[in-house]
Amino acid sequence: MFRSDVFRAAMALAVTGSAASALVVFTPELRAAGILPEPLPQRELVYTFINITDDLDARQACPLDLDAAKSQVESGLGQTVRPVYSPIADGPDILVHEVEAVHRDGDCEWSSTVLIGGQLDGPHADTPDAALSSLQQASRAARPLLDVHR
Repeated sequence: MFRSDVFRAAMALAVTGSAASALVVFTPELRAAGILPEPLPQRELVYTFINITDDLDARQACPLDLDAAKSQVESGLGQTVRPVYSPIADGPDILVHEVEAVHRDGDCEWSSTVLIGGQLDGPHADTPDAALSSLQQASRAARPLLDVHR
């Protein structure tokens, strides 16, 4: 009895894997035939950073790594938008990340707040045990704000 259960489970897994693989391979043809819907187009989202670090010592000790910050924001926004960075953007349609550094005991502790369309979320702080940075947390938290702001 045990062997037949294992055999049935293995066969179900093989059939499911084969069907999933076929779906992935034939997705373009299925879309062309109208069986699968076209993916939703990504909308462009302009975003920017404002470094609100007031303490000059913290600003010097903790410079904002713009390339790393852009990567973190874009990974947190998901697949529904096409993020476009602008260093001087302003307005209600712009996703603004306010970042602030605090320099404590030789370490830089960052926090991030997001703002779009008059709606604010945060602050989100970097913590040693967090799986995501404050910028990734803020970008993920901004997803519902983006849907409301459309």
